[in-house]
Amino acid sequence: MKKVYSAALGLLITGTGVMAQLQTHPYQKDRSTLAQSRTPNVVGDRGSSIWCDDFSDPTNWEVGTLNGLLDNWTIGTTGPTGLFAIDNILSTTASNGFALYDSDLYCTAGDDAYIQMANPVDLQGVPFVVLTFEQYYRQYLGTCFVDVSNDGATWTSFEVNSLLGVNMSTTNPSLVSVNISSVAGDQGSVWVRFRYTGACDYAWMVDDVCISEQLAFDGEMIDGYLTHTGTGEEYGMIPPSQFTENMVVGARFTNNGYNALTNVTATIEVRNEADVVVGTATTTLPSMATGDTVTFEDVLPTLAFEPIGLYSVSFTMSADEIDQDGSPDNNTYERAFDVSDVRYALDGVNVHPAGTEMIFALGTSSFTGSEDGMNCMTYYDITEAIDVYGIEVLLAQSEVGGFAYANILDTVDVYAATTVVTNPLVETDSYDLQQGDINAGVVRLLFPSVYNLQPGAYYANVVLNSNAGAGHIRILDDQTVIQPGAASMVYYNNDLSGNGEALAVRLITEPLQISVGENNTLEGVSMFPNPTNGLVNIRTSENEVFNVAVMNVTGELVRTARINGTSTMDLSELAKGVYTVRIYNERGTMTERVTLQ
Repeated sequence: MKKVYSAALGLLITGTGVMAQLQTHPYQKDRSTLAQSRTPNVVGDRGSSIWCDDFSDPTNWEVGTLNGLLDNWTIGTTGPTGLFAIDNILSTTASNGFALYDSDLYCTAGDDAYIQMANPVDLQGVPFVVLTFEQYYRQYLGTCFVDVSNDGATWTSFEVNSLLGVNMSTTNPSLVSVNISSVAGDQGSVWVRFRYTGACDYAWMVDDVCISEQLAFDGEMIDGYLTHTGTGEEYGMIPPSQFTENMVVGARFTNNGYNALTNVTATIEVRNEADVVVGTATTTLPSMATGDTVTFEDVLPTLAFEPIGLYSVSFTMSADEIDQDGSPDNNTYERAFDVSDVRYALDGVNVHPAGTEMIFALGTSSFTGSEDGMNCMTYYDITEAIDVYGIEVLLAQSEVGGFAYANILDTVDVYAATTVVTNPLVETDSYDLQQGDINAGVVRLLFPSVYNLQPGAYYANVVLNSNAGAGHIRILDDQTVIQPGAASMVYYNNDLSGNGEALAVRLITEPLQISVGENNTLEGVSMFPNPTNGLVNIRTSENEVFNVAVMNVTGELVRTARINGTSTMDLSELAKGVYTVRIYNERGTMTERVTLQ
């Protein structure tokens, strides 16, 4: 039961430390697709533009490489076309052309290619300048640079997209701003180029490039984080019993303007569903010079977070000059988490603030050789013993024809020199995915009986099988928040890799609640005798597959089964009393009380 320890601040800012040491598992490029995206961050003031280009005229640009290869940038309206192609950029003027480096298509070693302004721009008399552009990029092992020169020969490099994790993407599109004043300010001839280095990665697309005057005042709250375990993972749904004494919170903010900011305050504020402030952390600085970036970390007592419900978190930056801020929309960053008795979830699907989600999907079609027996794992730190009733999996649109089962694995087995996935602590029966599951976007795989999970570290694991491609299964992967490298992993073909940020594989921590008043929508299904001494006959008019769930009077799940046509279930080992029996498939549900004598 090894725990995934990582410095939260290091995770957010540098990705170094213990977390990086755990990223020893190989990563794989995957064919995951964007299921839903946060609102593209192209809104905002670019300042007074001096020069702009939208790639409608390819003669305004020159391409080349620094490695002697022939794999170059292209300009046009055709997007990536490699085996692991990402979507086309949705930039403001994508319809009239954009720049593309398709590393996945070339798939050669040693990418080092650039696309450069054909003619310089005169910036004399403008000492403070920024470069802005719209982009869409998916990270694998490559690196993105903006290079700037004031003589056409010597170049200064500014790295962009450095905080993306492996297989993570920017929004489509995202607006990037780079302060190039140190090289370009007040210069008579300035060239800019976009340069990509890597080897058989995904793709980088760029459009709508502008050089603008830097804003005089522009404070930005870049991002923030919160981890209730204090070890780096940021859970979207947390049972009250799993809180430690304090939640670690932190924020990162910067001064983008060319003037200093004075009396700078950064505040982290947590509010409950009643909009009452239940936690606050603040830091104050006498001043911030242009270009300064500051991080701070604090702890908030979790006792105030234990009532069930949604908690919103705001990270806000202010200063004496806030009324003069040229881009006030970026002064605040938003997060949220849900305190739930029903689920423990690393992912925050449907929890994140509106417009902030970046949700991908991966599954049996994502990798070569992952069609059957693909294990998708999500890490859970258990602080106090907790009852677990099964695994909930959020599904992307896929096809009927596959099946899945779920289990809980000890991290000792997963992290072994040779990963072991055949020694589950508890496991469900196999379940054939139904169209109703896919339409609902969720499947709940229940254990034969409740399992008491002891304090330690585990993986909730779902095993996906497409029946050799007859019905590929894809599950949601929440990439909204950067997680430690081992927070979600996949295992197939005897290979464990760190793919996935927060796979939507959740622990069900409350018994399945069944309403006895539920409509009996299944036709041609009956149960008898009732009362019974133990044997319950389930008769069906059609030879169909059905799922059966049996609950006692407290709602606890005490038996599950999967039947095909008319069958008999033996309940004789259960205590005498009244039980609720639910029979269901994609056609509907039948629920009936059965008395065991």
